[in-house]
Amino acid sequence: MFSHIPTNKKPIIHLVATMLLSSISLPVFTYGQADNLPATSAEARQEIEEKLATQPDDPLANYLYGFWQLAELAESDEFQAMMVSIGMPSSFHGLTVFDGEIPSSKDAEINKQFQPSELRAYVVDNLLPVLDALGTRFASLGKDQTIQLSDEYYDLENDIIIDYADSLVLQALVKAYTFLVRIQLAYNWELSVSSLIELDNNGLGSVESIRDIASNIGAVYDATLLVQAGENLKDAINYYQKASPLLRNTKRKVGLFVLEANDFEEEVEFSDQLYKVENTLDGTQAWGVSDPVTVNLQPFFEGNVDFSLLLPDSVGNQFVDATLTDPTFGSILPDMTDSELRNHARSADLLTENIWISSIPLQSIGWWDWHLATAIAGHWWQSHWLGIYFRQAPNSWHEYENRIFPNEWLYHIWMGWAYPVTGTPKSVWLWQQDPGQWIWTNSSFFPVFFNFSHGGWFYISETDGSYYIWDGTKWTEWQE
Repeated sequence: MFSHIPTNKKPIIHLVATMLLSSISLPVFTYGQADNLPATSAEARQEIEEKLATQPDDPLANYLYGFWQLAELAESDEFQAMMVSIGMPSSFHGLTVFDGEIPSSKDAEINKQFQPSELRAYVVDNLLPVLDALGTRFASLGKDQTIQLSDEYYDLENDIIIDYADSLVLQALVKAYTFLVRIQLAYNWELSVSSLIELDNNGLGSVESIRDIASNIGAVYDATLLVQAGENLKDAINYYQKASPLLRNTKRKVGLFVLEANDFEEEVEFSDQLYKVENTLDGTQAWGVSDPVTVNLQPFFEGNVDFSLLLPDSVGNQFVDATLTDPTFGSILPDMTDSELRNHARSADLLTENIWISSIPLQSIGWWDWHLATAIAGHWWQSHWLGIYFRQAPNSWHEYENRIFPNEWLYHIWMGWAYPVTGTPKSVWLWQQDPGQWIWTNSSFFPVFFNFSHGGWFYISETDGSYYIWDGTKWTEWQE
């Protein structure tokens, strides 16, 4: 929506800038070119600090110091040590914003022993204080003031002009980013990195598998951070609402953020959406046109929405229909009824009601086609967790949609012919024809199952269908 500002000519790290604004190239100033700044970084900072000590409201000094704080954050031992701890090459240590290259993320290898709590501590102790300070720095520019950064002094392709509209947008962006950071910190997202990597390597990554290894994921970690996040969002909206009419001024041609002529309509729509978001922070607001939904975000920022408790049980990347106990989600959807929420969730393909409805056809062919084609007597399906099986084709579109099969028998690709007696989205009882036995399994255990005929746990090989029995210490191949 905004034209990009010119970047510095020298090859330098833009990592710090992108931490704040991923979509906008902020100028990273090269010291040593200006007559009024010394040649070294340390001396430059000292001079800026002395300037602020005598003139704390000086806009240029505040802006330069703000960008300096971001640069210092990226150069700090804490940040670089954490990046290496996550998996970046050791050469990441000692980098400065004046280095031309940084190690590529392709050279990184995630450290399985990394503890997410380390990242949380770093963000709380280092990143948040800098972001909070930046808002004050960028607020130093008054309505009738302008900062001009000369291409001669700062080695830029063109002069950079920062005006009051830019100041407001920068403050809005800083507050918005701080809001997102605090939202992340306010909830529990801490997972075992090694477990996640193992799930990914085995192709088992899903909402269900993640919740299996971290049952409290999505729980409120710190409600105070949610309150602060709500205030950050209000501030972000307020700053942008002040900037909006200035950005729409067609006479304004220069600045960090210049609205393109063909994007005025988009900006108006964006401002209207912000107005609706603002209403949800202080009360209720209807969203949507044909089927509006009432939203109130106050309970969310008061810490009343605990996703670990409110979200239904998971099957793969879907949810079990029967466990939707609170359709209002802690009152953020105050008028939502259970049936309405189910309809919304079904239309988004988020719900499943039993193991068979949670299955998907493996052939790209609709009921009408294979019902008319007499040569096709059945269909291959794949459960989210039970694997691939064959069942006789349903007799109608209604039966197809609801996975109602005319013959209960199924042929499982590993277990052969089986008769399902009862099933939920996460478990099933089966009579296995060969070798003739009752078995039970669920989405967390399969391909491990309990064999009631032999009173023990079995494992079925997904490669050749052979069985292994657990003897209390290890799996051994089972011979009937």
